[in-house]
Amino acid sequence: MIDGQTESSPTCYCEEREKHPGGFLEIPEGYCGICDVCGKPGHMRVHPRYATTGAWCDEHWADVVSGRRFGLHELLWHILVALSICAAAVYWIIQWVS
Repeated sequence: MIDGQTESSPTCYCEEREKHPGGFLEIPEGYCGICDVCGKPGHMRVHPRYATTGAWCDEHWADVVSGRRFGLHELLWHILVALSICAAAVYWIIQWVS
């Protein structure tokens, strides 16, 4: 098991580091990514709720898994979805009334 991973953690890309060490030159040994949030060494993993891959340190991975933090990008995404639904509803109402 790799540092920071638990039995329930999804597989990270540390095995890729062993296969292709040249692609990880600026990442400290024992890690396979740099945290997208704080810049500390971490592990690249598949996001548990979204179809994306990212790198998180242990602290921020715990936040991602638990859903404790609600980031600005997630807030903007929800606002965009809500505005799209409202625009579609207004368009439908205008078409229905006309």
